[in-house]
Amino acid sequence: MSLFACSKCGCVENTALCHYWWEVCQEGKKPLCSECDPGIGLWHGAFEKAKPEACGYVQGPDGFLYVPDDKYLKRLLDIEAKKAKRKA
Repeated sequence: MSLFACSKCGCVENTALCHYWWEVCQEGKKPLCSECDPGIGLWHGAFEKAKPEACGYVQGPDGFLYVPDDKYLKRLLDIEAKKAKRKA
């Protein structure tokens, strides 16, 4: 389940419950939750609307939300650190 923060209201949203993959990946738009997306305009109700901080999520360098001890997040951060060292 891929989660992100809505660029308009800042709430946690699931990519499968909105137009994320088309609008963000295909059209290059900012990610919007189902409620802020004018094409949907309604919160889906699959989970309670909340801010990432309230759920304990942090944003990874890829823009997705993770729990702080997520192994994949740690790997992403290691890769970013190695890239930064190469540029320096």
